[in-house]
Amino acid sequence: MTAWPEAFRCGGLLNGGMTHTQFARKEIYDKAKTQADYDANYEQTVKYINKYVADGDLPDQSALANNAVYIFGGGKDVFVPPVTTLEQKKYFESKGSKVSYNFDEDYGHYFRQDRAPMDIGKWCYE
Repeated sequence: MTAWPEAFRCGGLLNGGMTHTQFARKEIYDKAKTQADYDANYEQTVKYINKYVADGDLPDQSALANNAVYIFGGGKDVFVPPVTTLEQKKYFESKGSKVSYNFDEDYGHYFRQDRAPMDIGKWCYE
């Protein structure tokens, strides 16, 4: 959605999706234990996104305003640190997107197939 915010007016970030900037620093994310660590990681992610915008690699992020974003993460996800989905929530909210944040401590790197697709569709078109 950050790459084509005008084309994708609604999107689902499922399975604890990580942005490129987060995945490139996954080792740092895995080591983060304090709120200060989490805040520093988020600030670095935003700096990378802002640089991509300045370099013309991403469009102006103001187009994210009023987009609908459905985010799902699981507490037992061994691939994606749950803090990254919180970062995505924070980032999209800071841009004025309508965010539905869904976290289930008992789920891993997957989502409830009986619910998430329907929830995303409802979220997009409410």
